[in-house]
Amino acid sequence: MLDGMADAIWAVLTERFDEDVRIVTYYDGDIYEIRIRDDLQERHSTTNNRAIVRNVMEEKLDVIEQEAIFDAGEFGCNVRVFEDAYVLHSQFDDRSGAIISMEREANLPTISAIEEAVEQVQPRE
Repeated sequence: MLDGMADAIWAVLTERFDEDVRIVTYYDGDIYEIRIRDDLQERHSTTNNRAIVRNVMEEKLDVIEQEAIFDAGEFGCNVRVFEDAYVLHSQFDDRSGAIISMEREANLPTISAIEEAVEQVQPRE
């Protein structure tokens, strides 16, 4: 269930990182919700957003194998570095997670700071 999770994550992150937050996507299974910073709205189509979520869902199939290969505990988050942005994917469980895009030129927030922010609004079992 989504219930405004992208907005909740957005609120926590922007309170801490202000305009450095670019995009927050929360997904649960095949459905997702997205919050995009106003100046980036025109650059992100619905088709593009669906492709991003689909790609992340497909990557989750590799997680079990990666956990075994690296033998470093349970998978928590991956980070992609692009010219303009850092993109973090935090997996909550087998079905849900968040994709967070942050400005690259900004001071890089620590992964733990972003995880803490997401944990504040993460659904509890």
